[in-house]
Amino acid sequence: MTIKTGNANVDFTNKLVELENSDYPYDFTVLSWTLWDNSPLDADVPFAVKAWNEKYAYPKVIISGGHEIMSMIEEKYGKQLPVVTGDYTEYWTDGIGTAAGLTSKNRTAKERLVQAETVWSLLADGKKASRFDFDEGWRYILLGSEHTWCFENPTEPYFQDAIWKVKQSYFHEAENRSQDMMAESLAPITDKSDGALGPKEGPSNGGIAVINTHTWMHDGIIALSKAENLKGNKVLDSNGEEVLSQRLSTGELLFLATGVPALSSCHYRVVEGDCLLTGDCKVDSGSLENEFLKLHIDSKTGNIIGFVDKKTVMIMWAMMELILSLGFLRMKTNPWQIW
Repeated sequence: MTIKTGNANVDFTNKLVELENSDYPYDFTVLSWTLWDNSPLDADVPFAVKAWNEKYAYPKVIISGGHEIMSMIEEKYGKQLPVVTGDYTEYWTDGIGTAAGLTSKNRTAKERLVQAETVWSLLADGKKASRFDFDEGWRYILLGSEHTWCFENPTEPYFQDAIWKVKQSYFHEAENRSQDMMAESLAPITDKSDGALGPKEGPSNGGIAVINTHTWMHDGIIALSKAENLKGNKVLDSNGEEVLSQRLSTGELLFLATGVPALSSCHYRVVEGDCLLTGDCKVDSGSLENEFLKLHIDSKTGNIIGFVDKKTVMIMWAMMELILSLGFLRMKTNPWQIW
């Protein structure tokens, strides 16, 4: 979409005088051109540029993009530019980091809604989905993802507080709607009153259905809450064969689902007894090892400090430090290269 006002008469002379008076050292300046914030394209731009360049010999006005601008700066002035570090984001987009928890929640809601639409197609037996409800879920996800945050000019905190109440509501509404739509999509095979897979085959009685919403066959680890695995620590597939499972200290039960067909499901059952299968992973206080890799762990921090790829015998030791903090995965590297 573009807007044309028919007014292409512009005057940059005041800006040029301002730059001269401030001893601006470069022979270029970058000006953004918009009608207003978050506006459509201004169709008058080409005419304004043409009119200026026909009237004035210097400076020339060039319509350009970010890549061309930065390439020119690097080529002409790269060696002269000072090197500085720090956070250069504008104050109104600070929320992306400071509200990382809500950003993560919104991304999870987005993936959940994608899955819910796929599950609906798999289970609804031709029944039309509620397009309005799905669209409303997407609308709130987009409102949360939209770049404008509530962090207003520090001199006007009252405005920030007012906007923050509204901005927060987008994330919570998106999460709630995605959860509701997932529940609706699963309704044909669930007892929604207690989350079971039917009164007889639900998790409390051991029955588990693993649905693959991908378009390719998939393996994965399934985590059952304590309430979903009351029968025991042993898991059987639909053929009665035991699969690898592990009880965690949290009460959760993990098991490995393999070969779940694309856009389909596999069925499992939790039964009495303990898992009799063993994996090939070895664990001690300083390392984790399987047939492919050996990871070396800092026993004090839990950080990965090195690993060995057994197939290529490539050793990467103390080359990176992975730190999980506040929902961010940050990588610190030493001067060695990783390749």
